[in-house]
Amino acid sequence: MAAKTSNLYARIEPEVKEEAESILAALGIPASNAINMFYKQIILNRGIPFEVNSHLQGRSMWQSFLRRNWMQSWRKDMRI
Repeated sequence: MAAKTSNLYARIEPEVKEEAESILAALGIPASNAINMFYKQIILNRGIPFEVNSHLQGRSMWQSFLRRNWMQSWRKDMRI
């Protein structure tokens, strides 16, 4: 019988992990569910589900992605 879940081990910058998990907690989404959703989007898109480019200077692309999406969510919550 096949396992229903599989373990994934990844190294993540502590600040990125903390900020992302804070956002996910506010959304009521466990980190494992968010990772599962991300993997499913990779499958559906047959690649990374967002644009990856080098125009982001001074910080990692992933940090910029998280910050941009957090700000969009915050603005929506604050109705700005």
